[in-house]
Amino acid sequence: MVTEELAGSTENALYRIEVPDIIPMHTDVDETYQKVTFSRTVALEELDAELISLNHPLVQALVEYCLDGDWIDGQAAGLVAADSAVTPGLLLTYRLGYISGDGEVPTEDYTRVYVDTDGTIREDVPDIVGALPDALATAHPEAYDAAKNVSSAVEVSTEQAEHVVAEFVKDIHADRQQDVEIKEKHAERYFQEKIREFEDQLRKYEIEEKDTEKDMRVNIRSTRAKLEDVEQEWEEEQERLERERMVVPDEPELINAAVVTGKIPAVVADAATTPSEQRKAIKTAAEDEVTFMHSDDLENIESLATRPARLFRAAGLAKRVSHLTRQEIDGVSVYAENETDLAYTVGEIRSFYEQMDSLLEEIGSECTPAVCVTDEPVEAVHQNGEILFNLDLADDVSASYWRVVTARETAFADKELPAERRIQRIRELLG
Repeated sequence: MVTEELAGSTENALYRIEVPDIIPMHTDVDETYQKVTFSRTVALEELDAELISLNHPLVQALVEYCLDGDWIDGQAAGLVAADSAVTPGLLLTYRLGYISGDGEVPTEDYTRVYVDTDGTIREDVPDIVGALPDALATAHPEAYDAAKNVSSAVEVSTEQAEHVVAEFVKDIHADRQQDVEIKEKHAERYFQEKIREFEDQLRKYEIEEKDTEKDMRVNIRSTRAKLEDVEQEWEEEQERLERERMVVPDEPELINAAVVTGKIPAVVADAATTPSEQRKAIKTAAEDEVTFMHSDDLENIESLATRPARLFRAAGLAKRVSHLTRQEIDGVSVYAENETDLAYTVGEIRSFYEQMDSLLEEIGSECTPAVCVTDEPVEAVHQNGEILFNLDLADDVSASYWRVVTARETAFADKELPAERRIQRIRELLG
């Protein structure tokens, strides 16, 4: 979605929004919004500005799109957390709303509750590095441990969601009070003015009838009827505003739940494995070709060479190369522990670099290749537009292995790609 700031300060800016093509389909959402604001104050000052709130059709369409599992390659039944220390568990998403006195049930917010296998609610929701389609989630060894406690997890998470919505409604009630008070002032000004107008007109007719002896009964009767109608409208408006002032929490609605695991899926990537076989294995969670591992399972580079290729990044992968020093050798960016003590010739570095460069071009990656030399359990890692490939693994893993980790890091390099779509993107990049 493209958002262009048109004018004003950051707090009070007006924007132009271009909505992605997929959103307006089968919805009431426009393709473009020319002048919008997220501030109520600005909306009151700029009469032609459109206020984008949580109840706006665009926001509701975006939320519904994100919550719809059909846009993922297979239902995202499982999630992989960056920190395995807080897994396994269940992550539950609730729709929060309130019921106003006028009968409206506007949806205003969403909350996520994370419950571990002990039934304890974790204050912080884990960072998610990827989603597992149904087949991978079902095959995951931690899936049963988390899913078997789903009833108790739903019970405690619903209680938490009820607490969240109660606190949320307190803020909504305060905002609603302010809004109603503004409406009351405008309504009172309007109706009092109309009442005075008819009262003045009525007195005029009564005086005229008395002073001129004209028959003003029809005029008086008509004006009295109009006055009574306006007074009745004002009374009804006051009652309506009083109902609008009332806000009570609605029961939280469970939208979805997913198993959260810390074990990363990995796929066999030996010399005999083809990309099409890997894509199929990932999609079907083939038992002999897909496995799951903790980040802690890999202690050094030697352990990498004996394991399948990881489909998701391990926790802290980028930190493992953050201490390396960059140097340039024959036009190649090389990251190593020591600038002078490299056990590779310029030709070996150049040859490995060109191999990785061809691989990036082949899969359609926009990243730039670089070479790193480290005994840390790092095969490849993206940082600042580059993918650092570990030269120490060059002779120990296959081209198929490099293809998987290159696809993985390319997917993780795309900051606009939701974590839930990474597995699909990796399969696509495998060709």
